[in-house]
Amino acid sequence: MKQFIISLALIVSVFAITGCSSTSIAQNGNFIVGPTGQPAMGQITYTNYGFYLWNCVPMLSGSVLNPGGFALFTNTVTPELAVKAMGFQAKNNGATRVANVTTEFDSSYNWYTVFFWTRTVHASATMLE
Repeated sequence: MKQFIISLALIVSVFAITGCSSTSIAQNGNFIVGPTGQPAMGQITYTNYGFYLWNCVPMLSGSVLNPGGFALFTNTVTPELAVKAMGFQAKNNGATRVANVTTEFDSSYNWYTVFFWTRTVHASATMLE
């Protein structure tokens, strides 16, 4: 019974610290400009990462709908979903459009876990009024 409780506690703690999505916004300090030189509201960055079995089966990843949460067995670490989530968060912060959208995707092997890879995606853009 003691081993079961320790295993359960370990699994819960892994769920609590793995698979994360987050959004950060740098508000305009009169240094961010849009593509035509107009002042921008700020810069928004969305990050999501997750763990994949053999780099193809999603195990834990960040939740797109609930930043800071996680999703089980769902492939949410894609550039397409990152851009959509970033746009949604920008709209929630008062932006009417975004410009200069960039994405970065990475998949790396975790040798210490033997079977798991970590995927990470970043999307950033300039928020415009």
